[in-house]
Amino acid sequence: MITETWAVSSYSMPDENCVEARCSRHPTGEATEVAVRDTKWRTGPMLSLGSGAWSAFVAGLRREDGSA
Repeated sequence: MITETWAVSSYSMPDENCVEARCSRHPTGEATEVAVRDTKWRTGPMLSLGSGAWSAFVAGLRREDGSA
């Protein structure tokens, strides 16, 4: 498995609530998991989602009416 480095959200601002995400990929390049953590608490817990669950989460955020 190939794990990419943590990426900080483009919406992150100093002294604000910020998140980072990291994608793990199969050697074929297919995403297998996305992990999310708090930028201010990098040693704390992280949320890990399978690639399908991550895609559904992002699709829900992109809906204009906010419905899931």
